[in-house]
Amino acid sequence: MANYDSLDASRSVSFSTYVSLRSLLKSGEAPPDRDYRQVFAQARAIEYANQECEIIQQYFARKCSVRQAKARLEKDGKTVRINAHLSFVQAGAFGNLTDTSATWSFRDIGTTIKVLDAATARSLRARAKVYRKVMKECDSIRRREGNCAITRLSIHARRSRSSGLLRMSARAKYAFLKKLRGA
Repeated sequence: MANYDSLDASRSVSFSTYVSLRSLLKSGEAPPDRDYRQVFAQARAIEYANQECEIIQQYFARKCSVRQAKARLEKDGKTVRINAHLSFVQAGAFGNLTDTSATWSFRDIGTTIKVLDAATARSLRARAKVYRKVMKECDSIRRREGNCAITRLSIHARRSRSSGLLRMSARAKYAFLKKLRGA
């Protein structure tokens, strides 16, 4: 929290998802030959993660950087699993710490965020709902405690064999400074 405006601080978003190989193509672009699909998917994973950065900047980030993005072509040859790790600078101020004579205690809390199962094509929309929830939760902590930082968010998807939908799980971690009473 001492480096609130630093991209190198330990605030991160990690996510995994599944996308169709076709969704990684640019307009008018032909799909790669079967032998080159894995290489193609890996090359486009960075672009996909950069788009995710743009989305979180609509919710709670002022800056975002892709730290890592990996892609793995699934056995069907049409689906790609993407895993990415992003770093971000949170939008807005950390909060109110105007009482310089106060003694502050560092606190962090983690929450599990409920995410509904989603079709592969709608996984981005499901993650956007998580981003909105995380932003609102930090705003709530800021109103209650006077300050808040989103420190970590992970959203992971796995494919349900029975329904064909993505089962997504999300976990967020927040940090804040609590003014100690009587100190």
